[in-house]
Amino acid sequence: MRIAVASGKGGTGKTLVATSLVLHWAARGARVTYVDADVGEPNGHLFLRPDIETTRRFSVPVPRLEGTCDGCGQCQEACAFHAIVALADRVLVFPELCHSCGACTLACPPGVLRMRPREVGTIREGGTDGVRFLDGVLDVGEARATRLIEGVVTTAGSGRVVVDAPPGTSCPAVSAVRGADLAVLVTEPTPFGWHDLGLAVRMCRGLGVPPVVVLNRADLGDGADAALAALDVPVIGRLSFDPRIAEASARGEAAIGVVPGFAEQVARVADAIEGFAREDRP
Repeated sequence: MRIAVASGKGGTGKTLVATSLVLHWAARGARVTYVDADVGEPNGHLFLRPDIETTRRFSVPVPRLEGTCDGCGQCQEACAFHAIVALADRVLVFPELCHSCGACTLACPPGVLRMRPREVGTIREGGTDGVRFLDGVLDVGEARATRLIEGVVTTAGSGRVVVDAPPGTSCPAVSAVRGADLAVLVTEPTPFGWHDLGLAVRMCRGLGVPPVVVLNRADLGDGADAALAALDVPVIGRLSFDPRIAEASARGEAAIGVVPGFAEQVARVADAIEGFAREDRP
């Protein structure tokens, strides 16, 4: 199954949970793929420390004028994203706004607009400790991450895949969660955490992906039971606050291997996910 580990806000412990889950399963002999889909700021490699075996540039198609423009303006009218401006004898293309839909090329009567590849980032692949590793690195200055996220998730293929999604509920997060079998939403017991968890739950349900919750730093804050009951979403794990986890992360170490008692908490979360998988696959 494909599991998307997501959150309504940053800093909740999403990467902590995602990397811990893959290390837990790999230690038990399972074949698992970790995908860091937070392409604007990937950091899973800091904790998994993979050996990067291959890198490849990732491109998206954007229109390019190849011929004589008659200035009809139909390409501009066809573009829903305002990524192209028609002038008297040529067109201006703003590639950062282009969604690669190709409508402008279909609307061009003389057919002088052609879709051509434009590099936007890099996909890296490697492995470590029985974990297949994938991540995407968006080029500096690129405004749209969605196509690169879709590319790195597609590269993962089938099998047991854990996608470490970008924070929030905007287009990048949607691209990472769409198509998953289960969304593990990591939150914390704060007013911001409850508010943004509600947004993430609605995002998942809108995509048709069943959400479950892991409550990080569960022994801090109040009102957790009431807030979670109001969202009507299953809670599959509660991780205790432990300063040693933050210390391990600051050193670039996987907390599951160095913080006493944390591995057992992760195991309970993994077992709960396995239970959902068995329910869906008789």
